[in-house]
Formats: sequence, structure tokens, C-alpha cells
Amino acid sequence: MGKQTAIAFLFFSSLVAAADTPPPPFQLPTYNQENSDRPLLPPVPQKTPVKLGEFEPLRVLGIVEKCWPAASWFRADLSLEARGGRTFGTVGNNDQTQPNYAGIVARIPLYSATEIDREREREALRMQQAAASIGQIVQALVEKHRAKRETELYEAIERRARLRVAEGVTDTAEQITALKQVADAHTDEAKAVAKLTAARLSLISLCQRDRAHDLNDYLTKTLGVMR
Repeated sequence: MGKQTAIAFLFFSSLVAAADTPPPPFQLPTYNQENSDRPLLPPVPQKTPVKLGEFEPLRVLGIVEKCWPAASWFRADLSLEARGGRTFGTVGNNDQTQPNYAGIVARIPLYSATEIDREREREALRMQQAAASIGQIVQALVEKHRAKRETELYEAIERRARLRVAEGVTDTAEQITALKQVADAHTDEAKAVAKLTAARLSLISLCQRDRAHDLNDYLTKTLGVMR
């Protein structure tokens, strides 16, 4: 009887102890779920990232210049021509009457200073458009690298804040602030990628379709695959 009483006492004591045990504290998840399982100081990544070549603006400008649409030397000017006739009289069987008429005349100049000036203006405009797109690519690259680095730093701060909250050192406001910073950094990185994609497409659009192969290869080697 004493043994059964002792067993019953231990059983009810365990129930009371389980009832008095507080539930585990709530842990606010991180912005990136993978960031919750990482240590405070992340280890060196195992996989070596793909190393891209250096983006050279002047080299890109030269590649774009070679892939422009070929200049057409068969540019006909259409104009409406009207003439009025006069009657000089009739001499024998020769009628010198010039009747009125109107017609469309096509003129193809063998040498036209105006057409040469137009071609130079088109080339200058293309150069300006290419330079603007290249400048946007350089700016987007800087913004992307900065946003990516800020994301890594803010994620480390977020992991630290999560540990401090779990240990009761501070409240969840610190982790929420870090979470917002991580979200803003991710947004800035996405905006930079979108700007980079738009600039690449604008640059490729300057090339003739069957001549854009070299430019696409160079942009892929220096900027990565466009997604």
C-alpha cells in the first residue's frame, strides 16, 4: 500500500509540475525564414559564387556602335510636283501646247549633303541614348551592391536582436526595427535589379536583331543572366 501511495504521489506531483511550467516564450520570426536558423556570425559559404567580369563602359559603347542598323544608301524622296502649261501656237503639224498636270515624283540623289547631315544626327542621337543606358547600368550596379551589403548587415542585426529578445535582454521592438530595415534593404535591391534590367533592354534595343549577339554575350559575362 505504501508503494502504491508513493507512485500516486509522484504521478500527481509530475502533473502539478507540468501545469506550473510556463510555455516557451514567443519568438518573432525573421524577415527571411532562413535567417532564423543561421548563427550570429554566418560561416563562410561553401559554394563559390560565379565571378563576373568587370563592366567597362567604353568597351560596351564600342560594341553597341558595331551592332547598329546598317545605313541605307537607297533613300528616295517623294514629292508632289505640279506644272502649268502655256500655248505657243501651232507650227505645221507640231503642237507646242504644254497641258497642265500634277504627279508624284521620286528623287534619289547621288550625293546629298542633307542626307549626310541626317545620318550624322541619327548617329549622334544613338550615341547619346547608348551613353545614357550605360550610365544607368553603372548607377544600378552601385545601388544593387550597396543594397545587397545592407541586407547582409541588417540580417546580422536582426539575428542579434532575436537572440536578445529570446534571452529577455530587450523587448521585441528592437527586433521589429531590424526586421523593417531588412525589408527595406530587400526592396532597394529589387528596385536596383529592375533598373538594371530596363537599362540592359534599352541598350539591346539599339542594335539590329541579328547583330546583338556580341552585346548579349558581353552583358551576360559582366552582369549575369537577365532574369
